Amino acid sequence: MANFTNWDSRELSLVSTSEVYAAGIVFPIVCVTVTGLRFYVRSTQKFQIGIDDWLILFALVNICGMGICFIVGAAKGAMGSPSPVPDTEMDEKEYLSLYTLIEKLNFILQIFIILACGFVKLSIIFLLRRLFLIHRPSRFGYITAAMAVLITSWTVAFFFAEIFGCGVHVNGYWSTQERDFKYCSDLDTAIAAFVISSFITDLMTLLLPIPMVSFRYEAAKFNYRSANQLSLNRSGS
Repeated sequence: MANFTNWDSRELSLVSTSEVYAAGIVFPIVCVTVTGLRFYVRSTQKFQIGIDDWLILFALVNICGMGICFIVGAAKGAMGSPSPVPDTEMDEKEYLSLYTLIEKLNFILQIFIILACGFVKLSIIFLLRRLFLIHRPSRFGYITAAMAVLITSWTVAFFFAEIFGCGVHVNGYWSTQERDFKYCSDLDTAIAAFVISSFITDLMTLLLPIPMVSFRYEAAKFNYRSANQLSLNRSGS
């Protein structure tokens, strides 16, 4: 019996095949529907298609790509199924083939995730600029422009970090673990850095409109009080 101590063996799957299919089919359909409604409203209301709309469309393409990865992975037994533990030479070849497919899908999926996150964040920023950027230049304009540069740099950095995580040996992602250890950087650390920084940039992006909403609320409240005072003064006279 051959020794396979260098290979991971997962005897239990974390999710079922049907759940993987559901993620690969339902989520993209929902996103396509919502994006289609967005463009439909733009056309019916005679609003100009803006940068934010095109960016969300690019994000949708990557989300659909993620769905395709899930469907292919589930269909090939690479996702949602327990990984076999090989104990014969034939099993080893099948296991290596499955391992290669899993890692290739993970590699492509990670690229889709990075691009989708970047495009969604940028779309939100440009939507906020469309809604709140009235006077140019303004403090809000400078802040959102800086955020757009930051998110673009963040997306590009992680995109190339994912592609060249194994240097020029891209196939190191789905080669043997010995080759992985030889050429590839600490991929777990890179993934953790992406997740943490993505959460931080999400928070920064979502906090952007709060000062503008607060300012407009106070301005509307002031105008309302001024109008009431003026009405009372006219009534008294």
